[in-house]
Formats: sequence, C-alpha cells, structure tokens
Amino acid sequence: MTEKDDTFLARWLDGSLTSEELASFEASPDYKFYQKIRLGTEQITPPSFDEDEQLIKLTKTREGHLPKKGISRQLWPYGIAAAIALLIGIFFFPSSSTTLTTAYGEQNTVTLPDGSEMVLNARSTCTFSKKTWKKERVLSLDGEALFRVKKGSSFKVRTTSGEVTVLGTIFNVKSEEDLLEVSCFEGKVSVYSRNETQLLTKGQAMRTIANQPLTQWEFLERSPSWTKNESTFRSIPAKYVLCSLEKQFDIQFEKSNFNDNALFSGSFPHNDLQIALKSVFGPLEVNYELNPDRTVILK
Repeated sequence: MTEKDDTFLARWLDGSLTSEELASFEASPDYKFYQKIRLGTEQITPPSFDEDEQLIKLTKTREGHLPKKGISRQLWPYGIAAAIALLIGIFFFPSSSTTLTTAYGEQNTVTLPDGSEMVLNARSTCTFSKKTWKKERVLSLDGEALFRVKKGSSFKVRTTSGEVTVLGTIFNVKSEEDLLEVSCFEGKVSVYSRNETQLLTKGQAMRTIANQPLTQWEFLERSPSWTKNESTFRSIPAKYVLCSLEKQFDIQFEKSNFNDNALFSGSFPHNDLQIALKSVFGPLEVNYELNPDRTVILK
C-alpha cells in the first residue's frame, strides 16, 4: 500500500520520487488525474513582455517607487508554479490529507486517527485529513473497505455515488463507477444517495446502480467474504464481477461480445485464478481463453 505525505506531489513534479514510489503512484487510480493537470499546465502561455518597459519600472523600484503594472518574465514561471501548486493542494490535498492505496490482490488494515479500523480491499483508495479529523471524521473512498468505527462523533464515508453516515458500528462500503453497495454488520448505517436516505440496521444491505431501482436485502454473515479471501455477489451485473476479478488478479478482459449486464450470483476465491474464472464464467455459460500476458478473451 502507498501512503502519500505532504511533500509527495511536489517530489513527483520535480522528479525526486524513488523508482518504487513512482511505480506505485503510476499504478494508483489517482495518477491519471494528476497527470492531466500536469500536462494542462504545460500549455499555459506567459503574458507578452516588453523589456524596455520592465527596465524603466525596475529603475523606479530602485529609486523607491513601486511599479504599478507588469510582471517580471523571470518571475512568471515561479508564479505559475505557485498557482498550480495552490490549486492542486486545494482540490487534492486539503488540510494535509493522507491518501492510502492498495495494490492488485492486496488487503490492508489501517488504524485511523481516532482509533477506528479500516480494512481496504484490493485496488482501493481512501483519502482523509488528519488535521480536521478531531472536528469531523470524514473520508473519501474509491473501491471497497470494511470499517469498525470507534464510538463517538459521527463517522462519514463519501463516495461518488453517495454518503454513508454511522455512529459506532461495523459496516462495509463498495464504491465502483456508478455503483454503491453498503452492508451493516453492527449498529446502524444511514446511506444518502439519489437524494434519498436509507437506514440500515444489523444484517441489512442495499445497493444503488445508476438507472436501476434501489435494491435491499438481508444477510446472516458476520463479516464480508472478501476479508476471508473470497468475493461474493448477489444478482449483480457481470461487469462489476469482472472488475473485481481484475483487481484481485491483475488481469484484463477483452469482452467485445460479452453481455456486461448479465446478472451474476455466486463467488470466486482470491488464491487461484483458474478456479476463479471457472466459478464466474461457468454459471454465465461463457467461454474464455487466458493468454500468457494475463489477458482474458471472452468468447
């Protein structure tokens, strides 16, 4: 797992990351966003510059007069760099935020600043601010995580599809593209999504997928199956199952003739790729071919 400190972005921009840090960052879901900003700043054109005018203004400055207009050409790149750093800091690293990322097939247990426990599933990213944690326990999640929340003030998990609010409980959140799935294993969970609030108690789960009706169900399990190295699904479009396979085994699918919306119920193990593929595509009655480059062609 990769943890980015307050200087991480600056070290990336000036090329001082270690090869290990750079490789881990390039494999993270955040990399594309930062790279777009970096490439965009390279297109910025500095303002026009009149050397004679600037020389006159510089002379006046030395005589005790401050220039009213203009900007030094030499200072322009530094001003741009400072502005970019400020904007990136505001949007991506607010209040000295910490970002945690897991690799393919990796799980990692993290103790949050208040003592709550978070277990990140494979290829998941979580961001939170240590400075503001005492006032408001809030974090953002892209992927899947199990939370064991220490009793106290409200605890919030924000995703692209909704927000989960709890008070001293154990719950699982899965955020994937336009999907949000929440399971409550202890206590109560409030889920806000699609301008509606759903209250879940122990043994209840819900799922929202864009353009599909909200679904709810009950379960008996005491913890999510992925913490025991097995992924389990309940009547879910197959594209999300394929995404989970990719995260666990670092594989890619070629699926031009595959029905992404076919519903799948079942599970696959995390310790054997061949058995995992058979467990998914057998019930779906789909033929596949696993190539040496870890590409799976669906037929």
